[in-house]
Amino acid sequence: MQPNHRLTHHLLLILLGLMLLASLIHWGLRAQVQERVEQKLHDQSVTLLRQLNQQLQTDLKEIRSDLLYLTDQARQNGLAQPQPSAQAIARTGIAFKVFSRYKRRYDQVRFLDAEGMERVRVNANQGQPTIVPADQLQSKAHRYYFTETIGLPSGAIYTSPFDLNVEHGEVELPLKPMLRLASPVSDAQSNKRGIVILNYLGRHLLNDFLALTRDYPGRTYLLNSEGRYLLSPNKLQEWNFMFPDLPQVGFAQDHPLIWSQITQRGIASSRTAEGRFVHLRMRLPNSQSSLSSSYQNCEFVLILQIPEALLETQIDQEMARQYPLLGLFFLILGAVLIFLTFNREKRRLSELQIQHLNQEIADERDLFIGGPTVVIHWRNEFGWPIDYISSNVEPLLGYTAEEFQSGELSLSSIVAPSYLQQLIQENETAQTDSRSWFERKPYQLVSADGRRLWIQDTTSVIRDSAGHITHFYAYISDISPLKQAEEKLQRSHHYIQNVVDTIADPTLVINIDTYRLEIANSAARQTYCGGASIDAEMTCHRLSHKREVPCSGEHDPCPIELIRKTKAPARVIHKHFDSHGKVIYAEVSATPIFDDTGERVVQIIESHRDITHHVEMEQQLTQLAATDRLTQVFNRMKFDDELVEQIEWAKQQQSALGLIMFDIDHFKRINDNHGHDIGDRVLQEAVAVVQKRIRKSDMLARWGGEEFMIITPLADLAVVETVAEDLRKAIAQHQFPQVGRITASFGASMLHPDDDARALIKRVDQALYRSKREGRNRTTVSP
Repeated sequence: MQPNHRLTHHLLLILLGLMLLASLIHWGLRAQVQERVEQKLHDQSVTLLRQLNQQLQTDLKEIRSDLLYLTDQARQNGLAQPQPSAQAIARTGIAFKVFSRYKRRYDQVRFLDAEGMERVRVNANQGQPTIVPADQLQSKAHRYYFTETIGLPSGAIYTSPFDLNVEHGEVELPLKPMLRLASPVSDAQSNKRGIVILNYLGRHLLNDFLALTRDYPGRTYLLNSEGRYLLSPNKLQEWNFMFPDLPQVGFAQDHPLIWSQITQRGIASSRTAEGRFVHLRMRLPNSQSSLSSSYQNCEFVLILQIPEALLETQIDQEMARQYPLLGLFFLILGAVLIFLTFNREKRRLSELQIQHLNQEIADERDLFIGGPTVVIHWRNEFGWPIDYISSNVEPLLGYTAEEFQSGELSLSSIVAPSYLQQLIQENETAQTDSRSWFERKPYQLVSADGRRLWIQDTTSVIRDSAGHITHFYAYISDISPLKQAEEKLQRSHHYIQNVVDTIADPTLVINIDTYRLEIANSAARQTYCGGASIDAEMTCHRLSHKREVPCSGEHDPCPIELIRKTKAPARVIHKHFDSHGKVIYAEVSATPIFDDTGERVVQIIESHRDITHHVEMEQQLTQLAATDRLTQVFNRMKFDDELVEQIEWAKQQQSALGLIMFDIDHFKRINDNHGHDIGDRVLQEAVAVVQKRIRKSDMLARWGGEEFMIITPLADLAVVETVAEDLRKAIAQHQFPQVGRITASFGASMLHPDDDARALIKRVDQALYRSKREGRNRTTVSP
């Protein structure tokens, strides 16, 4: 095959191989990207569903709390009497009006007596609540919410379906989503005296839902228990079930397969040709009191859809970011393969040229006879018989050229026995590596008078058509004077080594260009190697730092770099490791060694003084300065510094960061009743309770007096709230010696993108203040 044809054939094979490899890598990479994108969107959907569920639960719990509060107000104002007085009705009306003005989320607040007659009604009146006059009050005895509620036990709650407000038989415009909650009012003998009913403006609940889902890339649905649309990407579908004249559609009809799988509460996901659906069926939880509550009608279904088109778009975007790297990879790979192919062909042609040139070299060998270099041509056979050797071999070794060419002597017969194996190995390596020439390591030849001469040679290889070595051409030179100079230099090195071994501190002589150790005294070997010898290729950073890269930077300065810049002695503090891995703090003193010109630094001498004891004492003093003496947790100064660093890190990493603040309730009373010593023990005991229950990554600090702060990195709002509430319960349930049970109030919040430390602390402090204002021994979370 012609050389050009052979090269074209190889290039075509490379091209086909690259195309096949590119197809396989693209297929595998797209599969990985698809899995990663789907998992990311699924996790985002699950997190959003949890937030939506928490927000809806919070809204509904607040409504329930408001209802029970108003029920209690009605009872306290005297409406639980068989015949409430006009004053009782007036007081209740005023209380309901003040409540409505403050809350601003109820369309109506009413009290109906046991016969269903409205006795008190407050209308929202667009933010200016009014008390409806007595002559305009109506009987609601036959309305479903009255009949359902009056039959419930005391403390129970009736919840109506979530629908649109209807006035005079028609849906009110503009649309007014409404949720009605009612609870009976009973006297001391549990006789029903009426009900309190709230008309909740559902737009508040829907706005919370829309605010949380605003940035969600997929589609969001809010359904009632029958699968009817309350919120939908298609606005024409919303509240469709409230208009009988319109075609009745719902999620159950549009997506029957998905709806059939939403059978129980909790977060679940389903996959169809339309994409992935992550859904949650939720209902307002039961009261935590001993009284029962009824929420059969207040059930919602939250659904998040990740359409196939969205998945494909994000996969394509992710793949687009990978294509430049893939292209660069294949470009480099192709270039390397083409280079190797050209190089292989070039080497083959070169070997052919060498074979043709061997004859020309033989014709010109007489040029070397008069010089110090001996030319030798020998066969790659047993004993290495010599076909030709230049006549200048006689003054070098004392043998004549005729003794070799007649077969009386061979190359193997004059090689010193201790070096014969070296030459054999080098010949085998030349055969394996397909080299055309190589330089041997120095070896010894034995002269006719028994002297051993150091030889350096350059050997060319001659091969047959099958690539096997048949002959060698070598140019040998006597380097014995050079070797004698090296031995003298080694003796000088040993003398210097003995001198530096007398120095007590670890001392090193380092090559400034390679960082390699030229000399290491016995103290250095004992400290860093346990007395063992040091590898000839050992560097200073591998010896003392146990790492592969040199020192660098402000906190780990390299004395070599300093000397390169200043050409003056340098002194730094380094963290070293001994042969057992134990940390040693060393004061490193480095002195430059210049070349003969006095301008260029070639080496440095380093001396390492062990100052571990002094550094450890400084670290202990630093720890004492950052610790509260009473509780042994971080003090406020350390907390302030740590919070700033944690905020900066969280913003850089775009990760969550929470902050919890708690205060021992009525702590002054403890000091007044039991004394400050007992108060101090209470603080220490409370800290011990908290430390057992926070994560290792959390930081507890004493803020001042009986106030404490906890920084919670990488924790979302749900985790922060859970941690704070668990700590509050743990303190409340703990038996404190000599004091008994105490309580603590907690406030918590999350870092906002535009927060600094002061803003975050202020929000947490406000949350704590709210916990105290609302009765203490509670947790308030400010999102």
